[in-house]
Amino acid sequence: MNCPYGLLLPKVRKKTVSFILAGILVLLQASSLSGQTLLVAAASSMRDALEEAAAKFEKVSGYKTNFTFGSSGLLAHEIEGGVPYDLYIAAGANFIQELYHRKLLVQGTSNVICRGRLVIIIRKDSPRKIDRLHDITNFSLIAIANPQHAPYGKAAQEVLQNAGLWIGLQNRILYAERVTDILELVETGRVPVGIGAQSLRASTQVEYVPVEDKLYTPPETYIAMVKGTLHKEEARAFIAFLASDKGRAVLKEYGFSTP
Repeated sequence: MNCPYGLLLPKVRKKTVSFILAGILVLLQASSLSGQTLLVAAASSMRDALEEAAAKFEKVSGYKTNFTFGSSGLLAHEIEGGVPYDLYIAAGANFIQELYHRKLLVQGTSNVICRGRLVIIIRKDSPRKIDRLHDITNFSLIAIANPQHAPYGKAAQEVLQNAGLWIGLQNRILYAERVTDILELVETGRVPVGIGAQSLRASTQVEYVPVEDKLYTPPETYIAMVKGTLHKEEARAFIAFLASDKGRAVLKEYGFSTP
């Protein structure tokens, strides 16, 4: 289903094929990885923080973790399609609630692990600068994640709406499939500016400008165990690690606030 407004990256239009390929890849991983490897579907905003947390988790537990990162909505569709993940980490409660309603998650395992922040992403060599949010109107193209399936995109839309900029900018918006795509688009110069996640480590080519907290509801990230997992012990251990002092320290290092 195409987004009803703005521009879409080509790969968003091909998401059905992406679901099939993702399912095949995860099935291959599931058959080849050892019994103590967790398969985790995780929101792309969590990529850098989770990779570091998983390395620390392996040192203390011996359990390995294999991630598939993507938008929370598209990953939820993969779980609905039977892709055998052990854990689901989603930005936003809606997708977690929907999977609970469909009885695809283990009851009582859902927890909020952190809250994210938005930033404006711009290249350091840009001839136009961003000193305040309204300066974004000086750009011909603005990237945000697709609000239909990416909570960080929904939050970016909320920012522009609350600032009174949304209607005037709709024809300049490019919708990316994942929040990580926004950083890549700006880093490579394909898009001059974007609104994305503070949690992603940027190259030296770009800089982050904070978005005022009062303009949006910070996306909450949830974790839950997928029904049918054969790795309940390992999954519970990873959930507990992220809630521990060591796990929270990693999340805070990447700009998240924790409960």
